[in-house]
Amino acid sequence: SVINYTNLFIIQINSKFSSFIIPLRSSCYNQFCHFSQFFFGNVLQRFSISKVVFLFLQFLSPYVLWLFINSTDIYEASMDYLRFRSWGLFFSFFGFVLMALYTGIGRTKIIALITSVLFISNVCLNYSLIFGEFGMPAMGIGGAGLASTLAEIISTVIGLFFIFRDKDLHKYGLYQFHKIEKSIL
Repeated sequence: SVINYTNLFIIQINSKFSSFIIPLRSSCYNQFCHFSQFFFGNVLQRFSISKVVFLFLQFLSPYVLWLFINSTDIYEASMDYLRFRSWGLFFSFFGFVLMALYTGIGRTKIIALITSVLFISNVCLNYSLIFGEFGMPAMGIGGAGLASTLAEIISTVIGLFFIFRDKDLHKYGLYQFHKIEKSIL
């Protein structure tokens, strides 16, 4: 199940790297109207992909995993992990949009901060939810999936905080919704 999830995650990472070019070029040529269209188009695209992957993990993954896993205990643990972890797809894929945004405009310190928050919260929540520390329930492998999803939610909230706090983003038109051209998708 972890391999399944990792492969789907790598597909998103590869498509994210190609999305750095448009915001960087728009920023360099001061064509900020295209920048906001790209951003919202990228959000829409990532949300659509995350829905498809989520539905696959929720409904088809149980059947696919039986092809590769012979042990009932390992199968149940994998399903327990995916039951919680699959919800994190929506937040992690939005995180890719944030990374593309901040890479495109050259603000990599914000990416480093968001990634640090993600890492620290993931480690703390994993320890707490896997082993039942700090008043949390001991959930085993399911706790690892839940912890990773909660860490993604926390980092997304931090990313949104920076978007709404950053007054410099006004020139990119991110506070106004523009019609998304199909050519941008």
